[in-house]
Amino acid sequence: MRKNLPILTLLLAGLLTACGEQPTSEPMSQNDAQNLKYTFLQSNPFFIASLGNPAGLLNTAGTQGLPEPIATLGAAMGFDLEPASLACSVNSGGNTQDQDRDGIPLQASYTADCQQGNNSFKARMSLRDKDDNNPKSGYVLDTQEFQLVLYKGQSTETGLILDLDLDLTQHNSNYSLYHNFNLTLYNRSNRYNLAYTYTTTYTPDDPQNPFYAGTINFSGIFDYRYNRKWYRLNALGIDLKYSRTCTQSFIGGRVRLEDSQSNRLEIVYNGCNNISATYNGQVL
Repeated sequence: MRKNLPILTLLLAGLLTACGEQPTSEPMSQNDAQNLKYTFLQSNPFFIASLGNPAGLLNTAGTQGLPEPIATLGAAMGFDLEPASLACSVNSGGNTQDQDRDGIPLQASYTADCQQGNNSFKARMSLRDKDDNNPKSGYVLDTQEFQLVLYKGQSTETGLILDLDLDLTQHNSNYSLYHNFNLTLYNRSNRYNLAYTYTTTYTPDDPQNPFYAGTINFSGIFDYRYNRKWYRLNALGIDLKYSRTCTQSFIGGRVRLEDSQSNRLEIVYNGCNNISATYNGQVL
């Protein structure tokens, strides 16, 4: 289900402006650009998983029912996600029938609540097929809760909070794509937040297998917060190539992020997890 984001965003923006909080007009430092690059690249696996394998994002993996992006990110952060080390409660509800056998249920909801000492993971999500008689019809993915906390209460506490919504609707051989994304990463010293919403077109490489690989172009506004700084950035995604064979990044194309002073961070995808970046032409 889509959230009423435009109205909520306007109300929130008005409230923050009245309280004195506004995006900075200062140029982004090279250090902040480096942190923005890090945050944006951390966001890639979630989008790729939700586009390429939404059922795999939500359905059970082994006995614990852990979403693949969290398992991947958790392992990279040193968090042991092996089933034997976790105590998880995983439930599903709604109508999980899948008449067109595309791996996407008619309309299902999923919850997961996992504990491991001072580590915890909680998630609530729903997934709905646009037409359960047509495997190419598209789907709606909506997250209500998605949070990972590591080493809670300790000096090394680290966390991740995600709000991700994706709505794909078939239009002939292409798809309209609505994407809402809000990712927060934090530790005891720093807090990073990246938020954006855009509507665009997704073009599959093979219309007969639409969610295996394709291309996305987008433009919009990205809000990036790093500690007490708030940058409002013009964002442009150019010929972003996605393939289910790569779970960590796009495999081609580029993303440009510009601040209010026209300082530019450019991220280029040269292949699977082969990424280069420059800030105002200088390599990061």
